[in-house]
Amino acid sequence: MEQFMINCIEILPEADRIANHSLYKNLKAGKYLLNDYYKLDNDNSNLTKNKKFLSSSSFYEKGINIQAIVGKNGCGKSTLMDLLFAAANNFAYMIERKENADTDSSALYLADLYVRIFYTRQTSDYVLTIKDKEVYLSILSGEAILDESAIIRNRINDISFYFDPKDEKVLTNEYKCGLSTNEKRKRCLGNFFYTIASNYSIQSFVYQNYLSTYYDLINECDGSNTIVNRVEAVSPTESWIKSIFHKNDGYCKPVVLNPFRDNDGMVIWNNELNLSMDRLTALLIFYTKNKENVLFPYVFKKVKVTYNPVRINLKFNDLCDNWIKKIITEETSKRIESAKDAFSAATIPSATDVFNEFEKYFVSKNNAFLQMILCEFGLNYVENNEIVKTAYIYLQQKILKITGNYSSFKSYNDIIEYDYSRNAFKIDESRLKDLLNFIKIDNSHITRKIRRTVNFLALANNVFDTSYTWDEDAFFARFDFMDNSIFLTGKNRDCLTVDDLNDCLAPPFFEYELYMDKKDEYSSVIEKDVNYRQISSGETQMLQTLSVHAYHISNLLSVPHNRIKYDNINLIFDEVELCFHPEFQRQFINRLVVMLETFINDYKKRGKAKGEDWKCFFNVMILTHSPFILSDIQPGRTLFLEENGVPNYNLSKKSTFAGNIGEMFYESMFMKNTVGQYAERKLNKLISEFKGLKKKPVRYLEVKKIIDGVSDSILKHLLIEKLERES
Repeated sequence: MEQFMINCIEILPEADRIANHSLYKNLKAGKYLLNDYYKLDNDNSNLTKNKKFLSSSSFYEKGINIQAIVGKNGCGKSTLMDLLFAAANNFAYMIERKENADTDSSALYLADLYVRIFYTRQTSDYVLTIKDKEVYLSILSGEAILDESAIIRNRINDISFYFDPKDEKVLTNEYKCGLSTNEKRKRCLGNFFYTIASNYSIQSFVYQNYLSTYYDLINECDGSNTIVNRVEAVSPTESWIKSIFHKNDGYCKPVVLNPFRDNDGMVIWNNELNLSMDRLTALLIFYTKNKENVLFPYVFKKVKVTYNPVRINLKFNDLCDNWIKKIITEETSKRIESAKDAFSAATIPSATDVFNEFEKYFVSKNNAFLQMILCEFGLNYVENNEIVKTAYIYLQQKILKITGNYSSFKSYNDIIEYDYSRNAFKIDESRLKDLLNFIKIDNSHITRKIRRTVNFLALANNVFDTSYTWDEDAFFARFDFMDNSIFLTGKNRDCLTVDDLNDCLAPPFFEYELYMDKKDEYSSVIEKDVNYRQISSGETQMLQTLSVHAYHISNLLSVPHNRIKYDNINLIFDEVELCFHPEFQRQFINRLVVMLETFINDYKKRGKAKGEDWKCFFNVMILTHSPFILSDIQPGRTLFLEENGVPNYNLSKKSTFAGNIGEMFYESMFMKNTVGQYAERKLNKLISEFKGLKKKPVRYLEVKKIIDGVSDSILKHLLIEKLERES
C-alpha cells in the first residue's frame, strides 16, 4: 500500500567519538525508531521489518501518516529533528554544489555529521547516509535485514557524493562531487522528501545556538589546486540553519523552518501577522463555502483591501537600482570606451540618465514591454488610473525579478538591454513572447502574484476603486467575469480549489484587513465582524500554525512536474500545543487531517484536469507534551524518550489512541505525580503533623479544612482516613 513515513533516525557510532557535541547534545549513537515499521534484532544493532505493521492509510485518510515524539524537556526531541534538518541540508548542498552561492539560500556543509534517515516513499524503502564528507542514498526494498552491508550494497551510484573533488572516490567515478544539470538534480531529489517545520517558541532556532564546524572549498592562489578547509563557525552569520529560512530557491533545498527569521535571527511578528492574513484568507473562504470546521470557531466574514502603492514603488526603485548596476558594469564601460570614436563624451549616459530613461520606459503608454504583456494576457490598456498604472509597473518588475531569481526563468534575464547607440532600451520581442507564454502555463507559486494581478485587472471589469470590501457573496460575484482572465477561463466557479481562490485575492499593492464571524458548536454566530488582529494569542497560534504549513504545501504542490518537485511532504510541529487551551490541543490532529485531505483532493483534481493521476503524501511528526495530542495518535507511532535521550520502546508498544487523559499524564508524560509539586509538598508537610494533632484542636481544624479542599475525591478520602487514624 502506498504511503510516506520517516521510520528511523540513526546516529552512527562515529558520532560518539566527536569532541564537539553541538550537533548531538545528549543523544548517543543508536537507532531511534519513530514507528513500528521496523523492529530491532536481539542485540539492537540491525533493523528488520515488522510483519504486524498496520499501514496508516487504513487508520488516517489515504496518504496521511501521523506520529509523535514524547519526553521531558531536555530529553533530545528537538535535537533529533535538528539532525534531520542537518542531513537534508548536507544532502541538498551536495546536489546544488553552491548553485545558490553568495545568496541567502546558500548552504553550509556541516562537518562531523554521522546520521542515517530511514524512510518509505509509497512502496519503496530508502536510507540516506551522511558520514562526514560522504553522502549517499540506498534503496532497500526486498532486504530482510538492514545491516551495514545491505545499505552499502544497495547504494545508488548516481546519488552518491563526496565533498572533496580530489578524493579517490570522486576521481575513480565511484562518487560524484555534485550534479551538473537541473534534470539530474530533479531525478536525485525526486527520491527524497520535503520537510516543513514549525516551532513558535521564542527560544527556538536561535542562530547562535546553531554554530557548528563546516567544510569549505578554497582555491590556492595560483588556481592549481582545490583544498578542503575546515572552518569553526563563530558568528551568527555562519549559523547553518540561516539558509533554511530562505525560500527564494524555488523549493529546491528540501527543508524550510518557520516562522521566518531575518538576517539577525529575529522574528518580525508584525510581518508574520500580515503574511498569515494573506495565507489564511483563501483557506477561510474555501472552508466557509464548503462548511468545514477546520478553522473553528471562526468562519470567513469579509476582507477589506485598501490600495497602498508605497511598498511596490519602493520595490520598483530597488529594481531600477539593481538593473542600473547590471547595465553599468565593467563590460558596459568597455563598450562605452570603444564607442568614443562615434560619440562625444557628453553622449555617454550616466547612471542617473539610465535611471530616468528606465523609469519613463516603464510608465510610458507606448512601452512595448507593457503592450506585449497586455496583449499576451488578454488585457486592454486603461488610461489615467493610478491603480492600473501601479498594476502595470508591478507586472513588469515582477516578471523581471523572477527572471533574475529563479533558475527555471533565468534564461530570460537579458530580454531587456540598453542600446547605447540610441540611448534607449530594446526588447528581444521573440524571447519576451516565449517568456510570457511560459508564465501563462506556469501554475507555480513563483508566478502566483502575476496571476493575482492579472485576475484583479480582469475581474474588475474596468471598475477600479482604492478600496474594496469583499464578503463571500461579493468575492464570488467577481467570478461573473472570470472569462475575462486567461487564468480562469474554462474553470467551474462551483468547483474552485484553494489555489484558484488564492489566485483571486488582491494583488500586493493592496493591504488586507480580515474579518471573521465566531460561531459556537451549534453553528450559531456568537460574535460578528471579529478583526483577525484582535483574536486571542491561542486562536492566532492555531490559525498561524495551520496556515503557514498550508502555504508551503500549496507552493510545493504548485511546482510543475518538469522541475525539481516534491510530492512527499514531511510536516514537523515542535511543541505544537504552545498557547493552546486543552480543547484546541484535543482538536488539532482532526483539523490537520481535514486540511491535508483538502490538498490531497485538490491535487488529484488538478491532475485529473490534465488527464493525469497526481498523488501527494504526508508524514506528520508532532513533538509534544500533550496527552490530548497523543490520544489521536495511531498505535505504534510514538517514540518515547527518557531524560537521558534513550528510547523507551516498552512504552512505545503501549497504545495511547483514545486513551484516558489522566493515565497518560502519569505514564506517557513521564510524570512522577499527577498533582502540582507545591500541592505535593504542602500535603506531605500536613501529613507530617498528623500524629497527635487532635491535642491541638485549632491546628487540627485548619489542617482538616485544607484537606477538605483537595479536589481528587479518592485522595481526599485517604487523607481524612489517615488523619483520623494518626491524630
